[in-house]
Amino acid sequence: MRITQNDMRKELAKNASRMREMRGEALTGGKMPSEMRLAFRREVACAMSYVEAIEDASIANPRLDRLLACTSDPAFAKYDSTQDAWWKANDGGREFLSNLRLLTLHYMHAGAQEAEDAFFMFQVMKCRFEKDPQTRVEDDFLQPAYGGLWLPPDKDYTGALMRHLSNDRTVKVVNGECRLALRLGWWPDEGEAGVKQLARVAGAAGQVGYARLEFIKPPEYKYDELDKAYGSAISTRQEEKDGKPVWIGSIATSLPATAKPGDALLAAMEIGEQPVLSLKGRQGKGIFFEELEGFAVAAGRGALGFADRMLLSLESERAIVNVGVYFKALKQLDAMKAVAEAMDGAREIGRAGALDAERWEKAVMGIAGKLGHTFCYAVLRNKNTGEETNLEHAADESKWNDI
Repeated sequence: MRITQNDMRKELAKNASRMREMRGEALTGGKMPSEMRLAFRREVACAMSYVEAIEDASIANPRLDRLLACTSDPAFAKYDSTQDAWWKANDGGREFLSNLRLLTLHYMHAGAQEAEDAFFMFQVMKCRFEKDPQTRVEDDFLQPAYGGLWLPPDKDYTGALMRHLSNDRTVKVVNGECRLALRLGWWPDEGEAGVKQLARVAGAAGQVGYARLEFIKPPEYKYDELDKAYGSAISTRQEEKDGKPVWIGSIATSLPATAKPGDALLAAMEIGEQPVLSLKGRQGKGIFFEELEGFAVAAGRGALGFADRMLLSLESERAIVNVGVYFKALKQLDAMKAVAEAMDGAREIGRAGALDAERWEKAVMGIAGKLGHTFCYAVLRNKNTGEETNLEHAADESKWNDI
């Protein structure tokens, strides 16, 4: 039996799942031991082999050229998806993110589950294109997370940036190097004023990519309001400095995004792990299912972290057609209308006969056009021969920054 692109995308999705697990451990525990880094490198190298096999040069090369042209800034070498808010605020960063995200969708299709999958794909790009042998053997060349925006550690650039973003001149950074947690030689005031002060500083740390913020909790201060406001989200530990105990408070700067059950279920079906008919009777979880004469169709709308998406899958006796359309977020009423229009388009594909590539391509582009898409793909698989027909389309570049 021939190995198809869809088979390799299934394996790539498994790579990403294992990378997500390692990343979660790193962000939660704040540590990346050498064993974890080595295991992550193995996953990146394996993912690279699938990416190279899947890649359509006519689609990928223009975006790769633009992506690599953006990365002259050394800070991109330690890019993390936690930094997206920062990079999206400047022209070079927006172009970097747009091209990286479009490449991620090209390689992964529905296997992409979170915004951090673009981060994983960038590790793959680094593994493919970094030529300097010295850089390739550095401990932090490839790793599950980088955290905060990289700035030269020999000057107080991080401290200056934090004071500017938080509008608090008292903030003092202890560690300015790229780490998962930003350590401050600073403490908030007591009372409600301290709660607001900490929120501003934590927001500033999150804006530049730090997953956690650590600060001093002087024992003479009463932080009743602070502890009440953050509850279990704030933790405290004791350290020793110059022979004296020091209390350190720690909070997460943001909550991790979670995929909706229906969206994850549809994505599993989309990459072939579940047949369309398995979704029968599962409406109400973001899934819309319909069984018509000769074929069944399922549709679902969900969020990817950097774009909304509509996933469709149609199955008949002879073929399976999978469709993904990515677009800007829609209001609820517009989203419901979009689902209805997508289902109409899917019925048209089914009535056309799933093996009629020309007619289903026209129907797919009709769905994408109605949704004002930024990127769409469709895959037709002949169930008898295993052959695949692929379609991909990116909107004109003026819409790329919408994704």
